[in-house]
Amino acid sequence: MNNAKFTFLYLLSLVALGFVAVSCGTILFQIINKTVIDAGMVAGTFAQDAIKFGIAAIFVAAPVYYLTTRMLLKSMVKGDLPKDSGARRWLTYLILFAASMTVLGWLIGTFNLFLSGELTVKFGLKLATVVIISAVVFGYYFYDIRRNVIAAKDKTVSAFCWGSLALVLVIFVSAWFFIDSPATARAKNLDNQILSDFATIDNTIQIYFSATGKMPATLADLKSSNSNLTDQNLVDKVTKKAYGYQFTGNNATTYELCADFRTDNRNDNNDSYPGNQWLHGSGHQCVRKLIPAGQLKPVMPVPAETAPVK
Repeated sequence: MNNAKFTFLYLLSLVALGFVAVSCGTILFQIINKTVIDAGMVAGTFAQDAIKFGIAAIFVAAPVYYLTTRMLLKSMVKGDLPKDSGARRWLTYLILFAASMTVLGWLIGTFNLFLSGELTVKFGLKLATVVIISAVVFGYYFYDIRRNVIAAKDKTVSAFCWGSLALVLVIFVSAWFFIDSPATARAKNLDNQILSDFATIDNTIQIYFSATGKMPATLADLKSSNSNLTDQNLVDKVTKKAYGYQFTGNNATTYELCADFRTDNRNDNNDSYPGNQWLHGSGHQCVRKLIPAGQLKPVMPVPAETAPVK
């Protein structure tokens, strides 16, 4: 019965440790991506979503890991879990094996980015991150499996536990300075819904212009030309306010789509959809678009009258 209990605790701590270690590394990698700008790299750019996942994982998994570890340590001190038991040794080495696989994956990915042209400083900081996290994990478990005396107060174990907890808390708190607040994130998501509608409208306008050779007088004229366009694509999902539309230019191939935006995306440098083709400020903003040259129908010259041959 005890073997089943301790097996469960070790496996649960293994899963929790994996989430905590990977999340700490992910957050630090993204902080490095944010602070060390590398214009020559598309891969390895800053991504808020990765930090948000790391925060959520630490928030849930860190308490589970430290609680299960504390329960295992108390069981060893009481003698319920003998230090030489097969379950303890096998499961500890299983944790070390899983950690080794994770570290190898990190190192391969980090070196791959370096070989792809990532800045040496950026590579060095990421390599240091992998080394520090690996040293903490391997250092603790190698010490734990090799120690001969299980004491109620082991200074080395206490140092590893409190030191790692302090490191996790510092990373967890630091991560919040590099992401948007939940309210801002929601506002951006709502604005991205508008931009998604704009992309659908833009595609439909191009189809309409290609088929008719003219711009639609109103957005309502587009609904018959594309089955994917509905009334829901023409209004703000929250306020139900219709999007503005007007075409400009002498050749009527430039037009604007307007809406009330909640945020400003002109200085964003993350990978949020739909990218930098729909830049806008906050408030009532109009985004100008141009019908691509490939959609324009060529105008054939009128032939001149041929003079009679004398």
